[in-house]
Amino acid sequence: MNASIITIDGPTASGKGTVAQIVAEKLHFHYLDSGALYRLTALFVMRSGINPDDIDQIASIAGNLPCRFEKKGSSSALRMLLKQSVQKKSAIRHPSSPPSPRSDGP
Repeated sequence: MNASIITIDGPTASGKGTVAQIVAEKLHFHYLDSGALYRLTALFVMRSGINPDDIDQIASIAGNLPCRFEKKGSSSALRMLLKQSVQKKSAIRHPSSPPSPRSDGP
């Protein structure tokens, strides 16, 4: 099966997520908030105390994040559900939340 993936790049708070959700809905694609994954990864990198330049350790953390995804009602959005080890989803949405570590990495 071939999967189509569309990515939208742009500056912070420029409406990328809103546009992506609308496009996904119109094309009947799933929408995944990758920014939330970057922020969750950053949170766990900071909590673990690893070197933020250690790509292998960051990749290991990213591959084992305490979350899962499920379809959100009849919409095309995939909702990220956090496990108990993350106190609040707002921890990754707050303005003081850490920037994504090595977002230029693989």
